[in-house]
Amino acid sequence: MKHDYYIQDHIKALDEDRKVALARIASDLIKADRVIDDEEINFFTDIFGEDMSRQFFLNAQSYTFAEAMKLLAQPIDPKTNTLFEKKRNADIRNRRAKTAIEVLTKIAKGDGICDPTEAILLTAIHYFLIENKDAKYDVQSYMLQDFFIAKRFVIYIGTNTSLADLNIENNYNTICQLFASIGLQFVYVPKLAKLYASKDLKTFKNMTMYFFPTITEGIVEKIYDNISNMTTKLFVEDYLCEKMHMNLHDYQSPSFLVMLGNSDVVIEDAYGDLKVRRFADFLKITIDNNDALSAASQFVKDFNKRVSYTQHISFNPSNEKLLYQGAYKLFFNLIALPDAIPLQGTLNISPKKHKIFINDTCLGLPLTRLALYALILHSSTIGEKGGIPISPTAEEAVWINNLYKNIYSYLKNDEVDIKSPIKRMSVTISEINGQLENHFKGLCGILKIVIKRKKYSVLIKPEDIMVDRTPMLNHSVWMSLSDI
Repeated sequence: MKHDYYIQDHIKALDEDRKVALARIASDLIKADRVIDDEEINFFTDIFGEDMSRQFFLNAQSYTFAEAMKLLAQPIDPKTNTLFEKKRNADIRNRRAKTAIEVLTKIAKGDGICDPTEAILLTAIHYFLIENKDAKYDVQSYMLQDFFIAKRFVIYIGTNTSLADLNIENNYNTICQLFASIGLQFVYVPKLAKLYASKDLKTFKNMTMYFFPTITEGIVEKIYDNISNMTTKLFVEDYLCEKMHMNLHDYQSPSFLVMLGNSDVVIEDAYGDLKVRRFADFLKITIDNNDALSAASQFVKDFNKRVSYTQHISFNPSNEKLLYQGAYKLFFNLIALPDAIPLQGTLNISPKKHKIFINDTCLGLPLTRLALYALILHSSTIGEKGGIPISPTAEEAVWINNLYKNIYSYLKNDEVDIKSPIKRMSVTISEINGQLENHFKGLCGILKIVIKRKKYSVLIKPEDIMVDRTPMLNHSVWMSLSDI
């Protein structure tokens, strides 16, 4: 592989965070085809430097694919106001994006072949960094749940009443075959629901014995009704968003959601240990002019520009067979086994780390906000207070301030004086809830601060709260904070 020195110069001009972001995406491409090629590794080392390439690689593993992409796409300075500065910064961002594309393309083709797993990533990267006018494209990464599958797929997201739905209905077989030609299963919920509904209940009962022998006959009829009457809107909101914890609420326009593949991310757990978690990476494509067929055709065309070869065998050419594999299996499992992924979180308060972790993921808030959240956790789950009064009396205010000071000092590992949280409490609680909604969507029901009987409270159970590896109710210091 020819190593271009001007590329190295452009990369040197990037700040450290964007270099790490680029290293994340580059490492995903290197690993995508499951072949670690010498030329790809050498190029990675050349562009990031012999001495620093390993450190960039290691630092990059804490980013998800989507986080890295969005960091590369960020404006240079979003606060600039003059037209000259905006144009200059836009030019810098465009050069940065083109350099990233060139680097990543060279890595993907370092062995002389662009594998389908690399081609789909390159297509998504080009769309998001270069062609993303009017926010037509988005990228998201979600931690994998037990039901997720490795086979790539495309899910249509819409309302079931748009012109895009009519376009899909009229061109369904063609769209299926287009995506299938590049190894993607196409999931259009109304068609799947209609296919299940075409089977009578007796046939469906017999089929479920093969799908899940443990499903009792008593609930099969309910499953049959749920699947047969499923709509795209209901599937997205109740299953993908609430059950799989995917953040799709902001996607108002008809879109394709393309699963790009899986990637590993290193996450610090509640005890300060590093663990590897697997994420699924997605590209969202807004469908222009409700023309789903054209959107599918364009994506396949752009993919084929980059790929060196494809392999495709259709096991369902008429799209009338009821498959139990890939995305079709995911669809059935999500609806049939509603309790398989419980919306439950374990919360760990770690004074040693000055942090709060939810299911091993750090709650990214300043210590003052963490202390207020911990205060509400404490008052909601210990004793008979039931939370923090919205409008405290003078006596209650003294109790709140003392407990807040004790909790803040405990989290900071130092005795400190701290301002009362009461004056800005409603604003701070909104900020805490915003962070929970952004990063722990499916768990908000139990984690979010709510108003209950004129008090700020949470619904998480005391047994789901830990303090330094110890169940909260068994932690003598934490239990006694209100007495200090």
